[in-house]
Amino acid sequence: MDSAASTGAIDPFALRKLYKYLRVVDVADALDGIGYFDITLMAAEVRPLWNGMKFWGRR
Repeated sequence: MDSAASTGAIDPFALRKLYKYLRVVDVADALDGIGYFDITLMAAEVRPLWNGMKFWGRR
């Protein structure tokens, strides 16, 4: 038994393996399809500092 299970804590990465082979757009479309509109969109405040700048996160 791992330490998260033994302490009753929820592992924040437990669902990660279930989504491993899915594309982000597929998950977003599925959530839209069941009525969870706009919760998967990036906040408007998160944007490049200037035009033409690109940014990305971990893959």
